[in-house]
Amino acid sequence: MANIQDSLGELMDLDGALGAAVVELQSGMSLGSAGSLPNLEVEAAANSDIMKIQYKLLASTGVKEPVEDILISQGERYDLLHGVEGNAGLLIWLQLNRKDTNLGLTRYHIKRIESEMVI
Repeated sequence: MANIQDSLGELMDLDGALGAAVVELQSGMSLGSAGSLPNLEVEAAANSDIMKIQYKLLASTGVKEPVEDILISQGERYDLLHGVEGNAGLLIWLQLNRKDTNLGLTRYHIKRIESEMVI
């Protein structure tokens, strides 16, 4: 079992990782963050809004499955928003350098890191 900071450290060890955060969706506040992005906390909060909109959409259409991942591709980067399994109030956000990232492996490792994370 790993605490949030240890889990963020593991996320930052993934190929192409630029920044990461565990975010509480309701407030948009980061429970922890890692990386050297200049607006890391602002981006984490903005990405929580994207996840909240997705949850509202699913609720309005009657879809019962939880959100696993939302991928935003933009220029040279990816933003991967991962809904924490069993806790719809939390989001793992990871920003990645597109050319250095294998998305399949990244998603696999996020699931593993999430399963070991203690909040």
